[in-house]
Amino acid sequence: MEEVQEPTEAVEVEEVEEQEAPTTSEAEGTDAPEEPEAPAEDEEKKRETEHKTRVQKRIDQLTREKYEMAREVERLRKIAEAAKPAEEVKAKPKLEDFGYNEEAFTEALTDWKLAESKKREREDFKATLQRQEQEAAQRDFQISIQQTNERGSLEFGDYREVVLQNPTLTVTDFMAAAMAASEDGHKVAYYLGQHPDEAARIAALPPVAQTREITKIELTKIKAPAKPKTTGAPDPVKPVGAKAKTIIDPNKLPIEEWMKLRNAGKIK
Repeated sequence: MEEVQEPTEAVEVEEVEEQEAPTTSEAEGTDAPEEPEAPAEDEEKKRETEHKTRVQKRIDQLTREKYEMAREVERLRKIAEAAKPAEEVKAKPKLEDFGYNEEAFTEALTDWKLAESKKREREDFKATLQRQEQEAAQRDFQISIQQTNERGSLEFGDYREVVLQNPTLTVTDFMAAAMAASEDGHKVAYYLGQHPDEAARIAALPPVAQTREITKIELTKIKAPAKPKTTGAPDPVKPVGAKAKTIIDPNKLPIEEWMKLRNAGKIK
C-alpha cells in the first residue's frame, strides 16, 4: 500500500509546482501593466472650472437684471415727472353761495365732485409710481449685493465661510451699499471678514463715516501700491533747488481735509 501512495504524493507536488509557476511577465522581470487612474488634481481642477462657470453665469444674469431694473426706475421716474400735478380744488359749494338757486348749485356741485375724483386719481397714480420706483430701486440694490458676493465666491474659495457665514462679521446697509457700488467691493468684504473687529468699529460710525471708511479700506488695503524693494544702492542725488514732494497718508487726515482732497481729485 505504501508503494502505491508514493507516486501519488509526487504527482501532487508536481501539480502544486505547476500552479505556482511564474507568468511570462514575472519570468522576464517586468510587472503587468495597470490602467492609469485620473489624477486627483485633474478632478479638482475640473470641479473648480465648473464652479467658476456656474458663478459667472449667475453674475451675467444678475448684470442683465440690474440693467433692466435701472431702465424700469428711469421709466417710472420720467412718467412721474411728466404727470400733471393735481389741480387745486375749490371748497365744496353750498346752496347759499348761489342765492339758493338749486339749478346753479347742482351744476357747481357736479363739477366739484368731478374735480375731486380727478385729484384723487392723480394722487393715487403718483403714490403708485413712487412705490414702484422704490421697489425697483430696492431690487437694484439687492442685485448689486448679489453681484458682489458672486464675484467674491469666484475669486476666493472660502468667501462664503469668511463673509456670508461669518457670525462675527457686522455689516450695515450703508457699508453693503458702499461695497456694492465698487468693483472691488467683494475684496473689501473679504478683508472685513478677516478683520471682524474693524468691521464692528465701522458699523458703529455715522452713515457718511461708514461710507468713507469703506472707501479708505479700498484705497489703502485693496488698491495700495506694492512697496518697492530696497537695495544697497545709494539714494539718487536730488537736483539743486528741487522741491520735495509731499506724500499724503489718507489714513491720518481729518474727515474734512480728506473730503476736500477727495473732491479735488487728489486722492481717489
